[in-house]
Amino acid sequence: MTIGSFLTAILTICFALGILFVELVEHGTLVPRTQMGGMMEHVILFAALVLPAALFRPRWMFWLVPLACCFAIGMELLRIDQSHVHGYDVIADIFGIILVTVTVPLLRAIGAFIASSWE
Repeated sequence: MTIGSFLTAILTICFALGILFVELVEHGTLVPRTQMGGMMEHVILFAALVLPAALFRPRWMFWLVPLACCFAIGMELLRIDQSHVHGYDVIADIFGIILVTVTVPLLRAIGAFIASSWE
């Protein structure tokens, strides 16, 4: 395993543990949480989860995307006894995963096109 692969794996694991901490541990906020704020939190957290692999190891996305989706579903199943759990959280999680999965290769293709047009 190369150092880049190792660092990408460590960063992804740290993001996964951070998501577990943020979602499973009650944390106080300075402002009242709204439904849309909670959904945006889910989108951002799961986009951050797959971002290191999308940027540095794109081939990992073939197994990381299904694994991240299962992680989102499993996390919501762990919180099933709490009152603020619903299916929209999983939809927001998967939207964050898809957002990075589509956006990063698209930006790479645009960058390659621009670079090739300058040659």
